[in-house]
Amino acid sequence: MNEVDNLRNLWQKDDSTKENRMIWKHLIDEKRSSFEQQIRAANGEEYMVAMTLSPLLGLLAWKAKFPLVQMGYGLLSATLLAMALTTWLTHRQWPSTSDHSLRDHLTLLIACYDRRIRFLGNGKALVSLPMCGGVLAVVMGIPHQTTSVSAWILTSILLLVFLACQWWSYQAAKVVILKKRGDAAGLLTELSTDPI
Repeated sequence: MNEVDNLRNLWQKDDSTKENRMIWKHLIDEKRSSFEQQIRAANGEEYMVAMTLSPLLGLLAWKAKFPLVQMGYGLLSATLLAMALTTWLTHRQWPSTSDHSLRDHLTLLIACYDRRIRFLGNGKALVSLPMCGGVLAVVMGIPHQTTSVSAWILTSILLLVFLACQWWSYQAAKVVILKKRGDAAGLLTELSTDPI
């Protein structure tokens, strides 16, 4: 009878470990799928902006009278298209899940958070320079605008608002991702202490 009890206890322990592992895996998968949905939504917004504004800016470039204004609109249009293409290519290279261990799976999720933060920071920085150049060319490309104080004030305000929006957008996205990353890092610490 004692041997049967020992076997039952051993089986229950084993079943508990498997169930615990399944719960952990489900939790990690849920976090990953939630993050991927968030990224798809953000990328969708990027694509929508590019598909809406890029042809409009291209049309304005074609209709503009002055060469510098044409170049400015063209630069704005090309920048939006390049950002959408870069977003699409980067998302296609998204790392696949790791089934080796729960720690590997969770570590990969944390790496995805870090990768997205880097992508957003680099993307915002790299888009800002040509966008600012495009706005500057559009406003200052009109003859006699380079000597106009009001044109310089308008351009400065537009550029400051654009850069502030870029910074705010990056910080808001970063805060959300860092919170998710902190949760995942906490889970990784908890997983390290849990005998799975």
